[in-house]
Amino acid sequence: MSNERITENLVRDFLRELKYYDDSNEIHVEEQKSQIVEVKKLLKTASKSGKGGKGSPEFIISTPNTPDFLIVIECKAETTKHESTSGDKPKDFAVDGVLHYAKKLSKSYNVIGVAVSGQTKSSLKVSNFIHPKGSENPKPLTNKSGKLIKKLISLEDFIEHGTFDPDVAKRRRDDLMAFSRELHDFMRDHAKLTESEKPLMVSGQ
Repeated sequence: MSNERITENLVRDFLRELKYYDDSNEIHVEEQKSQIVEVKKLLKTASKSGKGGKGSPEFIISTPNTPDFLIVIECKAETTKHESTSGDKPKDFAVDGVLHYAKKLSKSYNVIGVAVSGQTKSSLKVSNFIHPKGSENPKPLTNKSGKLIKKLISLEDFIEHGTFDPDVAKRRRDDLMAFSRELHDFMRDHAKLTESEKPLMVSGQ
């Protein structure tokens, strides 16, 4: 009999092989809930039932090295429950579910959504998506050559492929420019630094 816990265990095995759980890195793998304040806020009313309850993705992955990115993973036991034809059945299908969460979380993050179904390593079906921060719609995750990525990969590779997306790249540039303007205004209005002192402060951060 199909069991979603088997699929989740297979995902954990892959994540271990890909070094997500290694003590030597700063990757945080959380399950069902997150300790990140902003993520908790965004999931507070993100239930897949649509009734306003709390949303609980199977896996939520983050790293302080790239705080504008999140990876969320949804699992289903049967590959027949991988993706619906209508795309609007988040409780019943892996793709529908992960895109539901990605849309909620994309208010504050670039979200990589990973849908996984299957009961064995050889039969595992994986679909990856990128939902850029502030964007209305997700897109299939591709590499630089435009080829679909259909497996679980390392966090570094996920983020590298995610940053190829032009909407993600533009938003990151816009965020950087906004931060630069805020820093300039702060140094001018509050820190009272001279023009010659500003580069020294920035280089010392």
